[in-house]
Formats: sequence, structure tokens, C-alpha cells
Amino acid sequence: LVVVSIVLKVYPTIYLAQAIIPLILLLITAFGVGMILSTMAVFFRDLEYLWSVGLMIIMYASAIFYKPEKLLKSGFGWILKCNPLYLLIHNFRQAVFGMPMNMKFLAASIVFAIVSVIVGLIFFYKKQDEFILHI
Repeated sequence: LVVVSIVLKVYPTIYLAQAIIPLILLLITAFGVGMILSTMAVFFRDLEYLWSVGLMIIMYASAIFYKPEKLLKSGFGWILKCNPLYLLIHNFRQAVFGMPMNMKFLAASIVFAIVSVIVGLIFFYKKQDEFILHI
């Protein structure tokens, strides 16, 4: 990231300190989704193949490798705004490029992270006694 910043002439600002917040939220969200997927993978063996396709769709729907402005101006902007990963990526970009984070996006990201962990833990603990029967 440092090398890319130097090449693109993006200099650190005070807002760069905020970049840790979306990263922590991404870690929490990944934990929650991981708990859900790991539990489902025990019972549904084909989930790994479906997840690879789903992950590709999520990657393209999250504006990771392209600028989201064109999609936001078209009629498909709702795809990005309904995607919790885009909200995290947007706030991370804002912090890296020296702009304040969008607080609405941050609040939605926090809610999604908390909900994903709660649902993941409940799902995991309800099904953990059945794991041995399906492995």
C-alpha cells in the first residue's frame, strides 16, 4: 500500500488514522460470515463451489477494482449502496485519499458487522452438536 501511495502521489493525511476502523469492521464481518459459512459447509458439501461463484459476484458488486462513480450515476447504483462490503471499501478509500469517512456508511457497516457476528455465533452454537454426525 505504501508503494502504491508513492507511485500515485497520495500523501498521508490526518484522515489516514481513520483507515483502521473499516479494517477492524471488515475483520469482524469476516468472522461473522465465516461462522455462518463454516456451519453451513458441514451440512452442505457443495457450498464451497457455490461460494466461489458467490465470492466472484461479491467482488464485482463491491467496486474493488474499478471506480464506482459510473455505476453510481447509472441506474445500478443501488447495487453498491445495498452492499455492506462496498460501504467498508468506500470508507477505507475516503480515509486513504485524505477525506472524512461517510458516517451513514460507517453506521451501516457497524450494524452489519454486529448482526453478522450475532447471527454467526447463534447459528454455530445451535448446530455444533450435530457436526460430528455429518463429518
